[in-house]
Amino acid sequence: MSPLAFCRKIQTNVRLNPPFIAYVTQPESSGSIAHLGSTTLTGIATVNYYVPGIGTLGYEWRDSTGVIGVGTQLTLSNLTDISDSGREITQRAIFYPDSTRVGIQTFQPEALNSPLSSDTVTLSVKSLISITSQPDTDTPGVPADEFVIDLSPAGTDGTTEINLSADESTFSAFTTGIEYTLIPRGTFVAKLTANGASGGSSIERSVAGGNGGNATGDFVFESGVSYKLRLGGAGVTGGAGGYSGGGNGGGGSGAGGGGGGFTGLFESTVAQANAIIIAGGGGGGANDPAVGGVGG
Repeated sequence: MSPLAFCRKIQTNVRLNPPFIAYVTQPESSGSIAHLGSTTLTGIATVNYYVPGIGTLGYEWRDSTGVIGVGTQLTLSNLTDISDSGREITQRAIFYPDSTRVGIQTFQPEALNSPLSSDTVTLSVKSLISITSQPDTDTPGVPADEFVIDLSPAGTDGTTEINLSADESTFSAFTTGIEYTLIPRGTFVAKLTANGASGGSSIERSVAGGNGGNATGDFVFESGVSYKLRLGGAGVTGGAGGYSGGGNGGGGSGAGGGGGGFTGLFESTVAQANAIIIAGGGGGGANDPAVGGVGG
């Protein structure tokens, strides 16, 4: 008679050849993002099986506050430099075994490395410059010397300093035919008013030239920066254009007047690219009843 054999059965948890997750597309941000701009992040993972497996992948996006989205893509909008620049975002890929299957197919263990985190994306959002307080000529506690501009050559009244420290202070002792250099001792706002020169009259019919243009506006002078100033000269009757760019007249049967010169302030050198404010000169009168064109 054969002896009886008894085998003890013990409930255990055995993970045989579990699947594992690997990223095939890591999320990346689109470089520096414009203020109030947006970016779309994409992350895709795959499941690798040692034996045919059953299950699905899910995704969640997280930052320091917790879950902020699901799926393979995340779009972030209205990003600001204050609250979003430097923000760190990751995606997590999570394996879900199929619990609806029956029989031996239910023995599909969870992935060994689930959930798997992607690389961290750090947002870079461009700053927005906003001026919350403008400098002013009557700012309390600022020395009056901060509102002085050194002038070369001297103005028509002999001064080599323009002092704008007093309220409503103005300075206009300039003349045409000279290129002035202005160097502020401090940084401050000043109101600029520029008037272009008028054009000259024609000779034959004495048609008047057009008036020069006018421009005005506030400008922030910066300490130590060299600025160049030119005042336009009037066009000559039936002749040459005025100082600072006026076109010559005198040609043709009407002997047209010369164009007026422009008045302008420039940074460093007199060039259109460096212009701060420009008032154009008026056009010269011609052999036509109409007057010359008005400056821009």
